[in-house]
Amino acid sequence: MAPTKFTKFNLRWLDKAAFPQFAGWLSTVKDDIRSAHCIACKSTFFLSNMGMGAIKCHARGSEHKNILKQQPSISLMSSFFFISQCGTRKPGDSTESANSGETAQPESFSNKKDKEQTIQLVTTNDETLKAEILWAMTVVEKKLSLNSCSNISKIFKCMFSDSTLAQQFQLGKDKVSYFIHYRISHYFHEILLDTWKNCSDITICFDESLNKVAQKGQMDLIARFWMEGNVQGIMGVFFLDVQ
Repeated sequence: MAPTKFTKFNLRWLDKAAFPQFAGWLSTVKDDIRSAHCIACKSTFFLSNMGMGAIKCHARGSEHKNILKQQPSISLMSSFFFISQCGTRKPGDSTESANSGETAQPESFSNKKDKEQTIQLVTTNDETLKAEILWAMTVVEKKLSLNSCSNISKIFKCMFSDSTLAQQFQLGKDKVSYFIHYRISHYFHEILLDTWKNCSDITICFDESLNKVAQKGQMDLIARFWMEGNVQGIMGVFFLDVQ
C-alpha cells in the first residue's frame, strides 16, 4: 500500500481576493507546514491529505460559525494584534516612546538589561533568517539537492565556531524545502506578476503533447515576455499552474 501523502499549507489560501471566505481567521502554524490555525476558534487542525477541504470542513463546523456570529470582528482584531506583535523591533523604539507625550515609567537596571538583550536577540534572529534564506536561494540557483542541506548546520558550526550567527543557523532539507516552495517562490511569483502586468507583448506557450494521463494533473503554461528597462532588455519565462 502506497504511503499517504499529506498536504502542505498553501500561502495562496491567505489571499483575501482569491479566498475571501478564509479572510481574517485563517493563519499558518509556526514550524508546521501541514497544519492550519483558526484565529477565531484559537485552535490548530491538521490538514492531513484533504488540503483545502480540511479548511472548509473546519469552516462548516457549528462552533466556528457560532464564534463568528457572536463576535464578527474577532478575526480581524486577532489578525491585527498578531501582526503588531510580530513587527520588527528596532533599538530606537524605546527612545522614541520615551520622547513622546506619554509619561514614562521608571525602569530598574535589570529591566533595561532585559530589553537590550531582547532587542539584540531579535536582530540576531533576523540576521540568521537572512542567512538561511540566502542559502535556500543558493540551493535553487546551483540546483543542489535538498539532501545536501541535511547536515549543513553542523558543518557551518564546525567551520565557524566563533560565529554566533553560525551557531544559530538551523537549516535542514525540510526547512529549506519550505523556504523555497512557500516563501521564496511566493515572493518572486508576486514580482513576476507585477512585471507581467506592465508588459505589452506576451506569448503564451503550452505542451501540445497533452494526453489523457497528463490531463488528470496540472496544466503548465509558459508566458514569455520582454521587459524594458535596460539597453538589451530581459527575456522572462513565467510558469503558470492552471488547475
